[in-house]
Amino acid sequence: MSSQGNAAPRPGLIILDMSNDDWAEISYIKYDIVGNILQLAQSDFFQLCIESKKSIPKLKALSKGPKLVDALQKINGLQHVSKKMESAVQDSSLLETLQKSGITHVCICGTSTDTSVLNTAKDLVANGFHIFVVMDATASKEGTSAHETGLQAISSQLGADVVVSVDDLLGDDEDAAAGTQLTEESQRKDTTISPEAPKKPLSEMTDAERAEEMRRRDAEKLAARKKKFDAARFAHIEKANAKAQEQEEVFKKRIEEKRIPGAKYTPSSTATPVDTGKKVQPPCDTRKGWKLIYKKKDPPVVNIEPSKPLPPLAGKNERPDNVRQAVTPGWAAVDKKNERPHTYVHSSNLDCKGLAHSAPSPVNPTGQKFIPHDEPSYKKVGYGASGGSKPQMDGVSVLSKISGLQGNDPAKKLQGPRSMAMAKVKESKSESFDAQGNLIRTITRHITDPDGKKRTETEIFEIPKKN
Repeated sequence: MSSQGNAAPRPGLIILDMSNDDWAEISYIKYDIVGNILQLAQSDFFQLCIESKKSIPKLKALSKGPKLVDALQKINGLQHVSKKMESAVQDSSLLETLQKSGITHVCICGTSTDTSVLNTAKDLVANGFHIFVVMDATASKEGTSAHETGLQAISSQLGADVVVSVDDLLGDDEDAAAGTQLTEESQRKDTTISPEAPKKPLSEMTDAERAEEMRRRDAEKLAARKKKFDAARFAHIEKANAKAQEQEEVFKKRIEEKRIPGAKYTPSSTATPVDTGKKVQPPCDTRKGWKLIYKKKDPPVVNIEPSKPLPPLAGKNERPDNVRQAVTPGWAAVDKKNERPHTYVHSSNLDCKGLAHSAPSPVNPTGQKFIPHDEPSYKKVGYGASGGSKPQMDGVSVLSKISGLQGNDPAKKLQGPRSMAMAKVKESKSESFDAQGNLIRTITRHITDPDGKKRTETEIFEIPKKN
């Protein structure tokens, strides 16, 4: 960027969003964009090079991602301008920097073509600058289609001569004469680059003019998005049609491989061969499995087992062997499926307290009562108690114990049994089998007396095995 005197003004170069993070999202580029930008910046064609990117938090700035690409850090005299929006003109010092240097022509490169480059170009034109967009030094994060869509939007809105290439700017000799000639030609134009662009910047417009301008820009953005969506939809349709065409070609190829000699085929891929009346022996291929192509396969044989006949009417009351039988208390049932004996135990007519109760009569599913069997006898094999005091050891009778719980108040003595303080009992049971097959039932009672004392009683019963 050496000086050439005041013979002709030279343009400025603006590099948009070329940080490491932005460049990592672009992987489809076939040409060297970084090399083209570096070639433009190191030539004598430009008076000033400005790098603009979005402002970032301080903590994130310590990482390498937000920094400029390493290859572009070699540019001498590169100035940095921070931006807050997609356009580098809005809420930034870009216009002030360009006006201080007396620059009226600007070349834009970097990313992204359909967002930052497009909006920056339109805002520069709105502020009275002549702009050029270098098509082989710009790219889009959304892919090639978005890049082309952005270039088309720039050409249609700002003029077809706005989009140029590196060769158009520098030429084969890469000297400043070509750049000076291009700048002088743009200055000799009587009309502006875009007749639709406003003649004054947004800051000098009235509220009505500013609202109209914003509506126009929103309509342009909506049209660009619709065009991008249509391009993606058409690309998907073309891809689907190409895939269908490829599948049709594969199907036709398979039909040709199975063609019978002497048979005629219609152009349709799903046509069947037409017999000409001449019997032709199909070719016999020695490859494995190809002999079965023209052989009609027999239908598979399915062995259907005959269903079991229904039982006679007289046998409906008989119980099948696979149904679990309802048994009497203490009767040992046998599981027919696993053939393992399981003792089926019910409670006895005499509970652990020695109180008699009537056991319900067992009934089978058909409503018939079973013949009663002898109940197995209980055998008390153990008893233990812990905590509290035993009733007979202290020589106090039961009546005196109850009288002591009631106290000396005559009103309390006349009360019924429901008003007396009763002991709280929590009972738990567990059952197990010993080595001889007898059932061992353990009953544990946790008793809390009205005076707060706690004691535990344990009873162990043995139920003999039923032979």
